[in-house]
Parts: sequence; structure tokens; C-alpha cells
Amino acid sequence: MDLKQEKIILKVLIAGFTNSGKTAIIRNTFQNIKFTHLEHLKPTRGIERLLYPLNERITFSIWDVGGTINSLNRLFSDFADVIFSELELAFYVASAVETWDIVVKFFKKFMRNIVIYSRNIHNIYILINKIDLEHSSEDIIADSLVEHIPDQLRDTIKIVPLSIKEGSSKRLIIKIFNEIAKLYQK
Repeated sequence: MDLKQEKIILKVLIAGFTNSGKTAIIRNTFQNIKFTHLEHLKPTRGIERLLYPLNERITFSIWDVGGTINSLNRLFSDFADVIFSELELAFYVASAVETWDIVVKFFKKFMRNIVIYSRNIHNIYILINKIDLEHSSEDIIADSLVEHIPDQLRDTIKIVPLSIKEGSSKRLIIKIFNEIAKLYQK
């Protein structure tokens, strides 16, 4: 088989604390579910996986990790090697109105596991969601997370403020996936 035609599955992780909008971003972007139908999603338990075929050759395997404390503790201990290995792309989603201490705690663990299990990751995106809300403080959230980025990963990090409600999340996520796919289309 010609290497240019070989089918590729690229692993993507999306993690963050509960109610940050991880699953809503995925469902809005890849399943075309409108914001009004996503407002009252129940928290994801464990891991939900979705295959997103970008084109005939490239499929993204998206791992949506539940954001409850129990799910995140298991993510960062019992199953870290399985979940964090061979990542091409990772998203850490933080709500622009979240409690910062807990967000930072899990972000530090998230980054540590990427360093251990996915040294060749292309990009890590910090998605600051819900910037449309009245009391959003995306700059404060971003600053509090940036200071915990390991030096070896600083060049791979991109901070992206977005809003499902305003429609920016879908455009931005699809753009990111297309950029990663270009690396494999040469």
C-alpha cells in the first residue's frame, strides 16, 4: 500500500474539570448539536470515545474524559498510561468562571502525564470556554494555568478563548483538526 494512501487514526484527548464544556464542545463540533440542546448535559462518566473521519485517509479518535473528581483521579492514576499514550493532540478545557484551585490542580497532573506518556505530541490547547458569560475571567484563568506549563512543552501550548453559545468553538476546533491533518498529508 502506498504510504500516502495509508489510513491514519490520530488520538486526541479532551480533559478538564466538570462543567467546563468538554462534551458540549465535542457534540456541537462533531455531531452538529445546537447550543440550546447542550445547556443541560449531565456530566460524562468515565471516558466517551468518538471517531471523527476528517477525510478518506485521516480519522481522529477523540477521548472525552469525564471531569468529576473521581473520573479525573482515575484518569491521572489507574489509566494514565492508556489514556495519555500516543497523543497527537490534547485539549484542556477550563470554564472562564470556574474555581481556579481545582482547575490548576488537575491541569498540573494533566501536563505531567503528557510529559511522561506523550513526548511527541504536536499541540496542546488550553480552551477557555464560556467567555460569553458575564463574570468570565479568561485572562486570570489563562495566567493561572500558564505558570504550570513544563518548560519542555511551552512551544506546544496554545491558549484559545471560545464560546459554544457564540459559535466560535466549532470553527476553532475544526481549524485545529485541519492543521494537524496537514502534517500527515505530505
